[in-house]
Amino acid sequence: MRYDSKTNSASGDAIAAPAMRFQRTLEPGNYQVKITFSVPIPNSLTIGVENVPTQRFRSTEKYDNHIIKGTITQGASGEIVFDVAVIDGVFDLEFIGDTRGGVQFETFANNIEISRLPAKTRSPKPTVYIMGDSTVASYAATDIMAGWGQKLGKLLGSHINVDNRAIGGRSTRSFYREGRLEEVLLSLKPGDLALVQFGHNDGSHNKDERYVSNQDYEMLLTDYYIKGVKQRGGIPVIVTPVPRHGFRSATTHDSYVASAKKAARLGGAFLIDAHNLALSHYNSLPGTETEKQVVLDSYYILDKKGGSDHTHFTKAGAAKMAEIIYSELARLKLV
Repeated sequence: MRYDSKTNSASGDAIAAPAMRFQRTLEPGNYQVKITFSVPIPNSLTIGVENVPTQRFRSTEKYDNHIIKGTITQGASGEIVFDVAVIDGVFDLEFIGDTRGGVQFETFANNIEISRLPAKTRSPKPTVYIMGDSTVASYAATDIMAGWGQKLGKLLGSHINVDNRAIGGRSTRSFYREGRLEEVLLSLKPGDLALVQFGHNDGSHNKDERYVSNQDYEMLLTDYYIKGVKQRGGIPVIVTPVPRHGFRSATTHDSYVASAKKAARLGGAFLIDAHNLALSHYNSLPGTETEKQVVLDSYYILDKKGGSDHTHFTKAGAAKMAEIIYSELARLKLV
């Protein structure tokens, strides 16, 4: 395999048996990659792009922490084209050949072409991208559950687009691994905002695909989410994980709230401390303790869907959380 730094292309046969790695230093930015294959025998070859140092995470999964770009299965030749967002200055491509019936198949990559995508220009109507978990995500109008991300657009008005990419069950790690951060970075224009709220699932010790330590949570936010947004001219805003039902901080989130604040400080991002701002609102509700409890209970699902749920918001709770976050965006002069 020969590589031409002037044209960002590599040519010549390279064998993936059982895996081949192709690494090159590239300026941070968005690129298109075209790979041409010659496959002499029937095979299944997975193409993965890696940025995050995988040895930091515990996992037994074969492709964990790769962003999977596709699979070549034909028995003669093939081509795959995909876009990639380089954040850490290293384009890191891995070809992973399948093993079937104890036989390791070999696959030949003939040519790799890398071309930088045109720089995006600022839009007169900026977009607010939202990345997060189930407390942020959008739900059907018929569902009693709602995330604050789906309520924010009404407050921002028609002069700003809202693109809510939040999805349930995700952590900083799994959101990255599934290519969801990359999708935002490939779409983001200079001047766009990126709101990032994770923490509810990052501490899931029993789920390797989600779990990240506080140190790695901070690393992912600082070195990939914040840095990736800044590299493309966007404005990163770290949002601390919202509190669970109650007038006091939920112990399980205390450490990730602190880590979110630390990451924002280290990465030079704006910070919205949704966790403590929400608790302040709950504790400042008027009336007796019983009357305050009634209002707080109306914000959370609790047993309204037939099961115990002290994490997720009702429409009223999501709307109140969106108000809190909007007020901070306005105070910071970001909207």
